[in-house]
This record gives sequence, structure tokens and C-alpha cells, in this order.
Amino acid sequence: MRRFVHASVASRSLKTLVDVALLPYPPPGTPGISKFVAACGGIFDKHGLNHAVHSWGTNVEGDWDVVMQAVRECHENAHDLGCERVISSWRVETGSKAGIQSTMGRLEAAKKKAEGC
Repeated sequence: MRRFVHASVASRSLKTLVDVALLPYPPPGTPGISKFVAACGGIFDKHGLNHAVHSWGTNVEGDWDVVMQAVRECHENAHDLGCERVISSWRVETGSKAGIQSTMGRLEAAKKKAEGC
């Protein structure tokens, strides 16, 4: 099947916010998954991506292609460290308002408005 990508779309930067939860299946006897998740922070830093870990995953913001490459490297790193399987769950937002601070600002504004009711 041929895939057509319009030239202007392929070269355009796309602001992206990803909420990704990485679930590596480490080799038997490996205590926990913290080292695999922590390694992703270094990968995100290497790519210059803003990121914030939370209880259910990590928010990562940046250009679409860079974010996708970094998440791929998280998977590859876990495999390199001995994981046979790595599963990740993603939610993706794109657009001019896609970003950690933008989202947090909207939530804070809504919270203040709700408190004033």
C-alpha cells in the first residue's frame, strides 16, 4: 500500500504533549521497574524535552518527531537492560496549547473559578 505524505505536513513542526506510562517486564529477580523509568528521564533530557513524572506516568512535551523518538529510545533502553517485553500506554495532545505549563495553567484557573462559586 502506498502512503502519501504532503510535503508541507511532513516538514512542519507539531507541538505535542504526551502522557506516557512505560511498563517494562524486567528479567526475573529484578526488583521493581524504577531504574527503567528513571532512565527515560535521562533520555528526555538528552533530547531537550520538558518532562514531569507523576504517579501514573510521565508528561513529555516537545516537537512530535523528537517526542516519538525519545519514547522509542525508552523502549529500546529497557530491552537493552534485559526486558523481554515493554508496554506503554499513551495519550497525545497536539496544537498550540499542548504543553505541561499550559495545561496546568488552565487547571489552576478552573480551580480558582470553582473556589469562587
